[in-house]
Amino acid sequence: MAHVFLTIFLVFFVGDAFAVFDFGSLSTELSKALYMGAYLLLAFVLLSKLKKVKFEGLVTVYLILVLLLNSYFLYALYGVAKENFVDDVNLILYICHGITLIAITYLAFAVYLSRETAQSITFLLMVFCFVFADVLNYICNLYVYYWIFEFFEGILHMAGLFLLYKYVYDHHTNRYSEKRINFSEYFVPTTEKLRQITVHL
Repeated sequence: MAHVFLTIFLVFFVGDAFAVFDFGSLSTELSKALYMGAYLLLAFVLLSKLKKVKFEGLVTVYLILVLLLNSYFLYALYGVAKENFVDDVNLILYICHGITLIAITYLAFAVYLSRETAQSITFLLMVFCFVFADVLNYICNLYVYYWIFEFFEGILHMAGLFLLYKYVYDHHTNRYSEKRINFSEYFVPTTEKLRQITVHL
């Protein structure tokens, strides 16, 4: 798995290099293709965890809803921006890129719902950062350019890379736990005496 993570970082680095040093439409296409390759490798990491996952009842319903909502959002975005595609290569790249984003979001959400561990939450947050960064990139490139969208795109992309580093670090140092997180432990417990206290404002 270490070789997979190293490859993901290298692919992201080369993709970022093509995105920063713009040599025209070719560099943009190569950047998109490399990002898509990195997302596919992340999906491969998730597939290894899905082997131990069992989907039951409400979890299955949630996953179906997530898949439908993501698919509709991608279709709506395509409907708005389809007239702005320069050629068929860009069209195919954006469609494949969008399908890859839907797949990785679906897989990350599936692992999170089935495990609810700190590792699965980190991975899900990382995926959300990459997805929203790419959506903002779509909006800037295909619909309307606004500098604040580009700014937040960069922030989210860097946050995604940081969370990826954290995920890999925790994975290789065995600092993560498979124990489910119980959010009620983080709140102050109440008692019957506390409920009976009258507060005067």
